[in-house]
Amino acid sequence: FYPENARAYEDPRSHIIIDDAKAYFAASRQRYDLVVSEPTNPWVSGVSSLFTVEFYREVKRYLHDDGILCQWIQGYELGDALLLSVFAAIDDEFDEYLVVQVGALDWLILARPGSTPITLSDVPPGWEGMARTRTLLGIQDRGDIDALVSANRWLLHPLVGPMRPNTDAHPILDTGAEKARFMKLYATSLHELRHAPLAMSRWIAGIERAPYRGRADGDQSDPTVFEDAERASKMLRIHEAPALALPPELDVDPMRVWQTAELQRAAGRGTWDYWLHATYGVYREVSPYVPLKGSAWWTRVMDIRARAEGIAPPPCLRALDLLDALEREQGARLLALVAEERADDGARLPEHFVAMAGLVALRMTGAPPAALATYAETHMALPPPDSSGAAYAFAALRRWALDQAR
Repeated sequence: FYPENARAYEDPRSHIIIDDAKAYFAASRQRYDLVVSEPTNPWVSGVSSLFTVEFYREVKRYLHDDGILCQWIQGYELGDALLLSVFAAIDDEFDEYLVVQVGALDWLILARPGSTPITLSDVPPGWEGMARTRTLLGIQDRGDIDALVSANRWLLHPLVGPMRPNTDAHPILDTGAEKARFMKLYATSLHELRHAPLAMSRWIAGIERAPYRGRADGDQSDPTVFEDAERASKMLRIHEAPALALPPELDVDPMRVWQTAELQRAAGRGTWDYWLHATYGVYREVSPYVPLKGSAWWTRVMDIRARAEGIAPPPCLRALDLLDALEREQGARLLALVAEERADDGARLPEHFVAMAGLVALRMTGAPPAALATYAETHMALPPPDSSGAAYAFAALRRWALDQAR
């Protein structure tokens, strides 16, 4: 990979030691600010032992209290049960951790033994030594990196806390990795947590993201790891400039579908339900990455909604109002709309989405922990969603709420 990794060899602060890592660390007895672990795939013999409770416990011995373990793990050839067993091991040993997407199915775990939350800084993108790497990866500012933050302990602990972690005594990863590779499995749980259009990361996990600015119009370079955020950004731009040239990797079909539905609606040939379905399709793809309020597209949607009073079916109008309240973080309004949606057999939005929105609304209004737990017991006792791509997000949110009463 030279010259991209040249500094590892040329920086005078770099010392390369050829030795068994465990023996070297045991002999040196030093403590570090940063330990980077980049093992190969867990199906390779012995590698799964680098993702166990015992390994993480050992690493902590060599970290300062505010030091960070940085470890790569892939979601391809793995499957969700195996991936989550690794996070259960991390959860057992570290008080704080953050998970960042670094590839389509690659994840970077940042874990800290102390209780200080892991937050990202605006400073490193401005470092002179980072210029070449930033250009290579297309990183403009912290907003780009924030778009890749997928979860933290607040989101994952409810999900993995009750699970058996990967350990030396119970090597779940070791015994399952080869089968997962043979079956060509891949993990989607972290994608679901990041992709849930419910402000979960802000209101439940406390993750504050700098805005994603997007690439310049006409930029035909491969969006690589920023594809999801760039796709969301470009959907809104396509609404304003339908003829905009896009990289072939970016699929903006949801916005194209909405534009077709809007033409049909305006011409009196389409149904309101089809138009709402297309609107929700864009909403759920864009809102996790780019704020909708104030955008030309959402302004247009709500303008259509205002003029449709007495024309469109009331459940369609209420669904739009619910999405708008969620986007604007209007907790009391959202809570009332969720109650109406749940009471209507003709409701248009997915049942699981509405149930999750109600819990987020309670959080927005400052409801006490007991109220959050009661809501989860009463309104989230649903079978796991099987086709909405929100099974893990739903489970994490429900368990988080139930934990509040303990």
